[in-house]
Amino acid sequence: MAHSRFSPSAAKRWMACPGSIQLSESIPFVMDTTIPAATGTLVHHMVEMLLKDRLENVTLSDYWLDREEEIDGFNIKVTKQMIDCATVYVEYVKKRQEEMEFATPAAQETTITPEMVQAIGDNLRNVDRG
Repeated sequence: MAHSRFSPSAAKRWMACPGSIQLSESIPFVMDTTIPAATGTLVHHMVEMLLKDRLENVTLSDYWLDREEEIDGFNIKVTKQMIDCATVYVEYVKKRQEEMEFATPAAQETTITPEMVQAIGDNLRNVDRG
């Protein structure tokens, strides 16, 4: 799964220097991942399936338990603990969603462009000016 060119975790860098995106893409990058990181990625996939209702009349356990998946070069067998972790997290997200009376699905993802970030920044500066 590829990361966004405008990743939120790197926003401070690319907002200060937009050219850093293109420059960083030209640098060879070797990502040494770990088993815990790959396991987290797999749990994230389970969470996404639950939040986006992609299981179609099957429980998370029925679909995933004891299944073996290859993530970032590691073969990971899905355990009950991983399923429990995904389930607890989804319950937490849904509870927060209800508390906020949020009208759109919790799993909806939106692509943010630099122009949108700039517009938000402009609006915030206007608020600061009063």
